[in-house]
Amino acid sequence: MSIQIGKQLSERRRSLTLSQDSIGHESGMSQQQYQRVEAGAVCKTDTLERICESMNLEVALIPKEKAELIQAILNAQTPAAALRAATNLVESSTDSGNVGRPPLSSVA
Repeated sequence: MSIQIGKQLSERRRSLTLSQDSIGHESGMSQQQYQRVEAGAVCKTDTLERICESMNLEVALIPKEKAELIQAILNAQTPAAALRAATNLVESSTDSGNVGRPPLSSVA
């Protein structure tokens, strides 16, 4: 998971045309420390929150059964495309009877 987070941080930083040094400085760490986070090093939650704040990102925990829906919405290029993607996923989940339900193996 740390590698996925690091990749997302790197992509966001590049999309904002910011350097590792500037993000590190704004987050209260050195460029080398920030570089290690992007490379997948484990960091404390408060460190991740500071990094995200410096790039206008929100840290969120998403239930696995909702992850595909959220990813489709985030990947959409326009609000209309996000709505279409969400609608398609909800309709396909409704057809299979799995809307918002966790997998049976996780139900206590």
